[in-house]
Amino acid sequence: MMIMMIPCSFAFGTIGEEYTRIDSNIIGTSNAFYFANNIQLTEELFNEYYRISILRKIDNVIDSYMYIGDFDRNNQNIPFECFKNLVRNFPKTAELNDIIMLASPI
Repeated sequence: MMIMMIPCSFAFGTIGEEYTRIDSNIIGTSNAFYFANNIQLTEELFNEYYRISILRKIDNVIDSYMYIGDFDRNNQNIPFECFKNLVRNFPKTAELNDIIMLASPI
């Protein structure tokens, strides 16, 4: 049996003048995330390895919206190069499990 892959797309954000606002209801975050329009949005920016949501992990440690890109938004932004570095160095599933085990009460 041959499985055919059909490309598809869906809307999960709103494109503004300088930024695309990612719909927090779709990605399951409390805070809004904005990506500069000059950034090509790819799956790797949102999920790492076993579908760990990077934005949800960031959302757990911030208390306000976040702009990702090179424009200054009242210090609420992170340069895209820093964000890419964060994604590249994001803990893998085994590392996250080790951290959880260390943090759990015995």
